[in-house]
Amino acid sequence: MHQTRGPDDLLTAREAAAVLSTNAGREIKPDYVRVLVSYKKLTPVPIDGRTNMYRRGEVEKIVVARRPGRKAKDSKTHPSTS
Repeated sequence: MHQTRGPDDLLTAREAAAVLSTNAGREIKPDYVRVLVSYKKLTPVPIDGRTNMYRRGEVEKIVVARRPGRKAKDSKTHPSTS
């Protein structure tokens, strides 16, 4: 049976971070999902007293931009040995 993904699907913080990572083209950690909640950019769906989930449609709309002045990890320049 084929299951389709809808905007109301619920994601864990780890799954939401994976979606954000795909959209951003770089790694986004689950802790950042919780930061988005604290800044009211993402609305949690409480599951129990300890667990929150996140709606796929809401997560997919978020674009995580790189902060100005930050370089990608793999583009660091190394000192010359000459």
